[in-house]
Amino acid sequence: MKLEKEQARALAQAIEELLENLSEQFPGDEAASLSPLSDDLLLKEPTEPLFAIGQIGLGFDQARNMIVLAMQELLLDESEEPSTARFWITRDQVKALSRHALEVVEQGRPSPRTNGYYPAPL
Repeated sequence: MKLEKEQARALAQAIEELLENLSEQFPGDEAASLSPLSDDLLLKEPTEPLFAIGQIGLGFDQARNMIVLAMQELLLDESEEPSTARFWITRDQVKALSRHALEVVEQGRPSPRTNGYYPAPL
């Protein structure tokens, strides 16, 4: 699946907010998990995405003590049924995803507002 830079930034921020809220609501209730290695987050072949992401949702499955990450396909033709994907991941894994997303966003091209380019006035 592919997402835009601003979607990645928004997802990372939403993850941080969710983790803060969970720490307040369920202190000490963090499941022990293996943190993913940074190499685990790198793209692997094939890099052809299944779909472009239109909507992203985050939730918490209290029974499993896991974060739920849901993604829905961006469709240009609304008469079709969008593809969806859901992932249940640990707090450590989602925290690593958030950090990695911010690193990738920061490595990319600056947005037009901050790269010194200003469109000509009309």
